[in-house]
This record gives sequence, C-alpha cells and structure tokens, in this order.
Amino acid sequence: MDPGVIRSVRLLLWLRFRIMFRGGRGRGVALVIACATMGLFSLLAAGFIGDLTLAFRATGNPRLPAAWVHLFLLLVYAALVLLPLLGFAASEFYDVTKLFHFPVSHRAVFTARVLGLLAGPSVLFFAPSLVAVVIGLPGGVGTGLLRGVLLVVFLFHAVTVAEVLQLMLLHVLRSRRFRDLAAVASALVAAGFYVLFQLGMRNGSPARNLAAFLDRGFTDYLAPIPCYWVSSLVAPGAGAGAVLLFLFGLLPLTGLLVVLAGHLQEKAFHGEIPIAVPRERAVKADRPRPAPFPLSLVPGAVRALAGQQWRALARDPAVKSLLIQQTVFVLLPVALPLLASSRGRMPGWGMLGKIGIGGVAFVASQLCLNLFGLEGPGVVQLLVTPVSRRRMIAGKVLGTLALGVLLLAGFLLLLGGVFLGLGAPPRPADLLVLFLNGGAALLIVSAVGAVTSVISPFRVAVRGRGALAQQRVGAQEGCLRTLVIFLGLAVAAVLAAPVFLLAGAPGSALLGLAWGVLLLVLGVGWAGGLLRGREEEILRALAP
Repeated sequence: MDPGVIRSVRLLLWLRFRIMFRGGRGRGVALVIACATMGLFSLLAAGFIGDLTLAFRATGNPRLPAAWVHLFLLLVYAALVLLPLLGFAASEFYDVTKLFHFPVSHRAVFTARVLGLLAGPSVLFFAPSLVAVVIGLPGGVGTGLLRGVLLVVFLFHAVTVAEVLQLMLLHVLRSRRFRDLAAVASALVAAGFYVLFQLGMRNGSPARNLAAFLDRGFTDYLAPIPCYWVSSLVAPGAGAGAVLLFLFGLLPLTGLLVVLAGHLQEKAFHGEIPIAVPRERAVKADRPRPAPFPLSLVPGAVRALAGQQWRALARDPAVKSLLIQQTVFVLLPVALPLLASSRGRMPGWGMLGKIGIGGVAFVASQLCLNLFGLEGPGVVQLLVTPVSRRRMIAGKVLGTLALGVLLLAGFLLLLGGVFLGLGAPPRPADLLVLFLNGGAALLIVSAVGAVTSVISPFRVAVRGRGALAQQRVGAQEGCLRTLVIFLGLAVAAVLAAPVFLLAGAPGSALLGLAWGVLLLVLGVGWAGGLLRGREEEILRALAP
C-alpha cells in the first residue's frame, strides 16, 4: 500500500477516536467511570453468555449448543448492522461525508472507516461475549483458534454490510424524518430487549426457558441469512456443507460487498450520491375556520396554545420515546407479576381497568409535570405574548390533556378487544364509567402538573443530534427536579385515591369527574398566579 495512504489512514483513525472521546474533555473522571461501566457490563454479559453456553453443553443434547450459537450470532449480527443506522443521527463518526473535506483519497477514507468500525465500541462490547462462546464450546486449542478466525471474518462481514447500508441510504439517514424515526426505534429496540428479558426470567430460570425455545428448531429457519453460514461452521458438529457455505457463500459475498462499498463511497466522495437537503415548503395562507362546538366555548388564545402544545407533543420524537420507556420499563414489571399471580387465569377486566387507568395517568404525568419543557429557548416568545398567565397555563394543560385522553381511549379499546376475543366482553356502560374515572385521574394529574411545571421546569431533548442524548444538569438541580417530581406524583396519588377506590362503581364516575374539574380549576389558577412571579427563574432554566 502507498505510504501516503497509510499515513492518511492513521490520521483518520486518530481523528475518529479523538471525536469519539472529545465529549469527555474536562470530564476525565466521568469519562473513566463511563468506560469502566461499559467494560463491566461487557464482562458481565460475557460471563452470562459463557455460562449459558456451558449449561447447554452440559445437557447432553447436541442440538442446543448449535442452536444457541446460531441465535447468539444472529443477535450480534443484527446489532452490528442496525446500531450504526440508529446511531447515525447521534454520532458524528458514523457520518462518512464529514471526512470528505480532508485532503485524503476515498480509498484511505474507506480503509479508515472499516478499521474504525472494527475497533469501534460496538465490536469491542461484543468481543468478550464472542470469546466466551468459543471457550464454552467443546474442542481443543486448535479448534478454538480456528473458531476465533471465523468470528473475525464474521465481524468484518457484519461491518461491511453496515457500511454498504449506510452508503446506500445516505440520503435517507441525513433527513430529519429519519432522525425522528431513529429516536423512536431506539426506544422500541430497548423495550423489546427488556420484554424478552422479563419473559426469560419467568419462573426464575432463563436457561430452561431459552433451552425450551431453542429445542423447537426455530433457528433452522435462519439458513438464508449470511450469519448462519458462519455459525454453522462455528457450532460443534459442523459438516462439509457448512464448509462449502463458508467458502463459496460468505467469502465471495463479503468480497462483493467490499467492492460495492468502495464503489458507493467513491461516488459519494465525488458528490454523485444525493444527500437529503431540507426543502422549503410553500407557506399557505391560513383561512380562519370556525371551531367545533365543544372547542368554540374555549377562548381563542387558549385554543391556540393548546394546539401549539399538542403539535409539540405529537411531533417530537423525545415524547414518543418517553411514552414507550414509561409504558414498558415501569408498567411491565407490575403487569407481569399480576398476570403470573392469576395462575393461568385472566384477571377480571374490572381490576385490569383500574390498574390500566392508573398506568395511563402515571405515563401522562411525565408530560403533565413539565409543561414548559419542550419550549426550550422558545419560552421567551411564549412569555412575551399578550395572554394572561392563567389562560397560558390552561392552554398548555388542555393540549397535554388531549394526549392523555387519547392514550386512555386507546387502552380501553384494547382492553375491550382482548376480552371480546376471550368471549367475555365488558358492557359499554362499564367501559364508559372507566373512561370517566380515567378522565378524572388525568384532570387531577394535570392540576398538580400545572403547579410543578411552574415551580421546577427543566429542558427536554428536542429534535436533532440532541434527540438521543441526555441533558446535562448539575447535581443540585437534578436532585431538586427529582424531589419535585416525586412530590408531585405523591400529591396526585393522594388526591386521586378516592377516584381509584370508587372506580367502576355506579354513580361514582360523575362525582370523580367533578372532583377532577374542581382541582384542575384551582391548580390552573394557582399556577397562573405563581407564573407571574417566577418568569425570570423559568427563563434561566429553559433559555440560559
């Protein structure tokens, strides 16, 4: 290779890792703790994977170790291919076009990219687990070394596939719509793994549950996927067919992918691959339309602020990610033990309805307790509008409350559909009572949230590269925020206790709804009065 290309590759690799770790500048201790934490998780995962491999090997069933290798390599393959796509919006070193500004050839850029991905955090995280699988499989030292070489080829193939997909979808990955989708997809992927973990921990034996799944032969359907061509050779008992698949399947395919990736990168280097550019849409003149009857009773300023809050909640991916996280990571640990305690019998729809409306109120509270969070620096324009502070709070509460009502209606429709399929559908009148009780709970949470939003507002990550990142706050501010949220939840739970105790009882729905409306009116009035004296603190918190 040309010495100039080698020097360029070395420089680009140094630049890549410098960008990767530049977030730790001035935070040496935090960076060391983050790296140590990831390393610890990687070693713990490797220990868990190695223990499972030894457990499947000790069963004496020759099918289990092979099926386990197929499944594990499929998970690693999917992670190495999809993580760069999902992380494209958050990590600068995934965007290859940023290297085209340097005076280096496209061959140097391509070589540095592949080597950088092979030495990247994803590969380093899975490397101990791959070593643990090799150690746990039967065979001598020579067999283990051969399996190690095969896994290196496997990693190179997965990295090449990821590079080809990034270059083919470059114009899509740079778009704002994909960044929004990536934020939601990341939350769904994390939630999916969490659900699988919870299901695997049922009855306290993940190895037994996984063994029962592997023994059904589902991994045999993975044969068309290239990672199977490696795992069939790594797994014990590999035959001549596995060797042929590797020599005449994976190796030629990897070579073709390398050539294709190099060609695509050369085209991108010379500007022949289009990159998405935000297009300006023609602004249409808004014609005043009369509001429907229920909304026509609401003042125009309140309707406008409610619409603005609704659009912010509906469009921002951070809100969707928050709803997914709260629904799965908070409510699932409560739902699974409840279902398990019924010993195979489905709990009654009344009990599930009460728990469900409580869960919906809790999920909605994460938005109600911080009404100004999505405004960010835009809170300056909001506070200079000639609208009374009570109407301003009422508009934001109304927009957030609309999302909560939508979640509540969706839950009740799902509950009714499930029990309809089981042959025991609830009566529409009973569902209406639950809907009114859930609406009362949402009104109470919104009343408390109106006050806490003024007392302790905090910023929320918005679209762009910050959509997947956490906001940095000081220790004192973070403790105060957590305390206010917990106090708000506790106060809302106490005020909503009568609604939940009487939920589903005849005649209680309207009484609970009236109680919620009264508290909402009092909460909005109190929050409006507080807002007039705390505008400066809110500006410092949201628009520093």
